[in-house]
Amino acid sequence: MKSRLPTLMGLWQPVTATLDDWTRAVRRFEPLGITHWPQAECRTEGQGQVVWGVPRGTASIGLCWEWCEVQPGVVVLSNPMGVCSNARLLGPDGEAVAHGRQLLAWNDAIHSLGWQTAVARDLARRRARRSTGVRMPPRDSPGRAALAHGA
Repeated sequence: MKSRLPTLMGLWQPVTATLDDWTRAVRRFEPLGITHWPQAECRTEGQGQVVWGVPRGTASIGLCWEWCEVQPGVVVLSNPMGVCSNARLLGPDGEAVAHGRQLLAWNDAIHSLGWQTAVARDLARRRARRSTGVRMPPRDSPGRAALAHGA
């Protein structure tokens, strides 16, 4: 399946931040959305993408990655090299850092967040609703729309 991340993060306004600013911003990151891909497109029980971020002035700073459930309640980052962000990171000299260094900073951020617990909890809620017959919100629900607009 082709990644949807570049499309999602491409809708956000680019934000420039030094590595130090990025590290400070990550401490304030919160979950902004979890999406689940249709069962027909999944190789596992659960698969999708997650967005974490924080408002920063007039623009939000966000980080998005794909996840996959490898066994019930255990989720992992699907592709550490496929992480996307609207942040363009600068080194101490004010120059853009190399792509590999940027990926490393993004992955460090992901591993400092409690995202796996949030996704596993969301999966458990979805399963509980499915087993009780409660219908899921439509694909065009306000929460999903907010993701596309950088909320």
